[in-house]
Amino acid sequence: MVSDSDEKIKLFSIWLDASESVLIGAGAGISADAGVDYTDEVSFAKKYPGLYKLGYRNKLMMMGVTNLPQELLLGYYISNAAEVRFGPVDMTVYKTLISLVKKKDAFVLTTNVDALFVRHGFHAERTFTPQGDYAFYQCLTPCSQDIYPLEPILEEYMPLIDKQTGSLPRGRYPVCPRCGGNIYLNVRGGRWFVERPWMEGGGKRLNRWIGNLAGKKLLVMEIGSGLSTPMWVRWPCEQLTKLTEGARLVRINLDHSEVPPDLRDRSLSFQAKASEVLGLLPNSNPPG
Repeated sequence: MVSDSDEKIKLFSIWLDASESVLIGAGAGISADAGVDYTDEVSFAKKYPGLYKLGYRNKLMMMGVTNLPQELLLGYYISNAAEVRFGPVDMTVYKTLISLVKKKDAFVLTTNVDALFVRHGFHAERTFTPQGDYAFYQCLTPCSQDIYPLEPILEEYMPLIDKQTGSLPRGRYPVCPRCGGNIYLNVRGGRWFVERPWMEGGGKRLNRWIGNLAGKKLLVMEIGSGLSTPMWVRWPCEQLTKLTEGARLVRINLDHSEVPPDLRDRSLSFQAKASEVLGLLPNSNPPG
């Protein structure tokens, strides 16, 4: 590893220029960089007072929660999806990434369910989201492997959410169109998660892409993927780097920037926000 920051940026630029294929692995850190912070307690208390009174302090604590009254649970998830999945965010870091890899054979692997990569220019066919997508919901049982678009739900139920409590009217909430049971956003939170659309789609496409890497110069650019669910992005990025001859890893992480000892001679780590690092690269072209 190179310790000097300027030298590391220079080496990062050299590796990127030399690469033919780029895997972008991304976790919650890059969403936070765009203003979607799942650990923000202040905004959570203001937007979801009913949940705050019950002891929930941020969006991260709500991941996978299903044992609340449906009017409170769905009131939160509907308003949160409207904000995170369909609301405006700071696009700078995503536009910068696009400018850096637009001429590369690039693929995105991300645990984020906000679709910010696709919403800001990355092709959906080159994106794998194994944790799902806030744009869809499913039966919580589940009674089938079907998933359904969330936007009609948002249009009907967002106006009904009580701003003081964050709840829907008791007994008035969406149900599964197939069996009439409880619903949940189509995001990985338990064994009930309907994962088939993502594994059969982006998962298979990523495997084919990896299968075609032989003889290509690969750069793995991993951004903001911590230790809460490392099996989906962080560890696969490390493993792909180890198993691909000549591959290099660049890890950008504000809290967990360390790299495995056996990858130190072909990796760089930056303990910083992605926007701070990527914006320093000579070929970056973030929006003005």
